[in-house]
Amino acid sequence: MLPGPAVHGADELRRFLRRHGVDRLQVVDASVRPAPPAANTIAAVLAIAEQAAGSTGTAA
Repeated sequence: MLPGPAVHGADELRRFLRRHGVDRLQVVDASVRPAPPAANTIAAVLAIAEQAAGSTGTAA
């Protein structure tokens, strides 16, 4: 189950990707999705990781 409401905004999702107590570390996995993807799970995780990298201004 996801922490918080079922629908996350972009700012709220970025907050969940951050590791508490460690600066500049984001943890990206499939658990941020509300439902499993219909196809390849790794493709969805890579897309989420790309978005996370873009939100910090660094390369994935």
